[in-house]
Amino acid sequence: MASGNFLIGDNISIEQFNNDIIPLLEEKGYSVNDKIKTNYDDRQLVKNPTLISIKGQGDLEKGINSTLIEFGEKRSKEERERGLKNNEIHSYQVYTFSHHEGTGKKQKSINIGNFKTIGVYSKDETASELFSAIAQKYMIKEAENKAISAMKQIRRMLNTKVKDI
Repeated sequence: MASGNFLIGDNISIEQFNNDIIPLLEEKGYSVNDKIKTNYDDRQLVKNPTLISIKGQGDLEKGINSTLIEFGEKRSKEERERGLKNNEIHSYQVYTFSHHEGTGKKQKSINIGNFKTIGVYSKDETASELFSAIAQKYMIKEAENKAISAMKQIRRMLNTKVKDI
């Protein structure tokens, strides 16, 4: 059995992940051992994702990708049937458009799951063993970003006060 650590979704909360994604992963034989919400932003596929450790048989990346696409397309279909615009109800994304295949009436949109692979390991407990260190990395980065933002704000305030004097 393999294990892996992944950043999942765009603005997905732990509750949404538990309710919407975990049941589909479990149906496919995967087990999510650890999870934590992050404010990570790679400016590509994931922003404010949930960091997870997962284990299961086969290719974990393909399993996660297919699960996210399956859920996202099912949700979009349900919303269209109810007459809603895409993501009118949901504030998070689990898949995104990649490209078109085919031409004319046979043209089809190809989507990819919103996730980023941190690591995939051959042993089934490796991802869980590394999870706390990986989570700390993202928490430290988040604290660093907040400190930088606060410093910029303080500088702006000090510049304003000095100009007023």
